Amino acid sequence: MLKVSIYVFLSLFHTILYTAGSEAQKAQEHSDKTAEIKTSKSHQGKYQIIRTHLPTKLRGPQASVSRGVYVANFGSREGIQPGSIFRAIHNGNLVGILYANHVGKDTTGLSIIRLIRKKNIASSAAIEVGYILQPEHVLLETIYFNAGDLNLTPKIHERLRMSIRFISSFPSIPLIIEGHTDAIGDPKNNLILSEAATLILPFHREMDEIREDSAGKSKIGTTRRGIGPAYEDKVGRRSIRVMDLASKQNLENRLSLVLEHHNAIRKGLGKPIYEKDKLVEDLLKIAPNILKYSAPVWRKIDQFKSENKKILFEGAQGILLDVDHGTYPYVTSSNTVAASAATGSGCGPNSINYVLGITKAYTTRVGEGPFPTELTDDIGNHLGEKGHEFGTVTSRKRRCGWFDGVLVRQTIKISGINGIALTKLDVLDELDEINLCVAYELNGKKIDYLPAAVDGQLKVKPVYKVFKGWKSPTKSIKDFNKLPENAKIYIKDIEKFIEAKISSISTSPERKDTIFIESPF
Repeated sequence: MLKVSIYVFLSLFHTILYTAGSEAQKAQEHSDKTAEIKTSKSHQGKYQIIRTHLPTKLRGPQASVSRGVYVANFGSREGIQPGSIFRAIHNGNLVGILYANHVGKDTTGLSIIRLIRKKNIASSAAIEVGYILQPEHVLLETIYFNAGDLNLTPKIHERLRMSIRFISSFPSIPLIIEGHTDAIGDPKNNLILSEAATLILPFHREMDEIREDSAGKSKIGTTRRGIGPAYEDKVGRRSIRVMDLASKQNLENRLSLVLEHHNAIRKGLGKPIYEKDKLVEDLLKIAPNILKYSAPVWRKIDQFKSENKKILFEGAQGILLDVDHGTYPYVTSSNTVAASAATGSGCGPNSINYVLGITKAYTTRVGEGPFPTELTDDIGNHLGEKGHEFGTVTSRKRRCGWFDGVLVRQTIKISGINGIALTKLDVLDELDEINLCVAYELNGKKIDYLPAAVDGQLKVKPVYKVFKGWKSPTKSIKDFNKLPENAKIYIKDIEKFIEAKISSISTSPERKDTIFIESPF
């Protein structure tokens, strides 16, 4: 759907800064085609050419790739390695791009990558004495695809051939090939909003805030975004849905129904009532911007299924916030188990062939509610600080604790999870000991599940299995076998206890720092 571009970069081995200011003084030519120059005080850069040998024939500078090699001496060669890329500057003008293909004891072999022709500059002048070389990342080529199309246009193929010639000519140059998307594509091709989606309106948000503020110690810890009251209207069959915005008459009728309910509550609380006409006016103003994305989502999903496309559903909240299977009443207003993906999208439960659960190597929670393994000591603070544990919606500080194997195993059974993505392993790197909750104790008895009653949830005490910490960095490790031995023991014991395969392990916030064990696709 989006326009995709692939970038091919030449990579420098080192980051090098060039500080020279003015042009080098004129060089004195020698009969053997070598030359020397004296530099002014303003030339303090590392890579100014002081001696060069030019071949008698310049091979192919007019081509995009040249194999012509020049031998040059530099005022300083510190840091130059094979694969270094330079800009050739003459009289302040860029005249060419060069590549260090060989670095000897006294000389460096330079090849032309690209010659930029300037007026009054001969093609053989690409690295004459007096030219200043500056380190450079070189963009070799950018390849564009048509929006919504994986096929290249015919014009692009010649650019690809030029890139291939370059790669073939300089096989030792390190290459970075990257693919990127941009926002050029039409949003209508990338965003579909269900016509049956329920709208969260201003009075929903206000009601959410009123309830939380008046609850005192009994507050749920909601996001205060109006989600709960909007769900109540949905279940009460009085909500405003996207499709209602298409008709002014229908919108007025639906608003009359929902405001009758909400205004009655607001009057009882001493709050000002909402005027229907103002809401109708405001909603009709934004209606065109919403309706243009509206469509029967289930039909699009069915189309993708018929085309054998891969479809990924992402859960919005943790399973223990499920209104039926979570730590009720400290839950959200909807079902967050994996099965709700089929219900909410209309794809049917038989469409889902793999459920991936995501959990940290420790446990966190935002808001109120039971938390058997919560740590309120220095270790809990350490987990929060190193793991940057703040809510993504509210920015509230997350509560942190040890990995709760009982809860994870319970949610795996409830949600039909096939594999687990274990994240933030590196947060545990500095700990002397690490605990894994393997059971609860309630009223003197050991149990292997979280009770449904909230008083039982608040009373359970964790039973731990203690592991030695690995006390060494796991950050950026991408191979399971390269993990510290104690880290591998901890992970394997988690896998055994929760009775589910750990399919991947993240070792830093970066996407690339992931150990892939089993692909869900």
